[in-house]
Amino acid sequence: MEEVVFRGATFSVIYVTASSISGLAQWRITLSVTVSSLLFAFAHTTIIGIPWLVFFGMGTLYALLRWRSNSTATAALMHATYNAVIALAMLRA
Repeated sequence: MEEVVFRGATFSVIYVTASSISGLAQWRITLSVTVSSLLFAFAHTTIIGIPWLVFFGMGTLYALLRWRSNSTATAALMHATYNAVIALAMLRA
């Protein structure tokens, strides 16, 4: 669900909006990646005590995957894999 919100809707809306504004068109990728990643980070740091910069970095990776693959599914698969690895590591500890 997070990928649909952050990489599907948020990323796409920012990308399309920036593309339609002549002064922002050249920054559409940077804006989409940065803003969607910041929102992702701030949404997570209020829940868990992990520094927001970690979530910003992961959000940036997911956003770049979404942009390069032109698919939210790629970012969702990477996110699910990351969460599974963390869950397994916690079970082993």
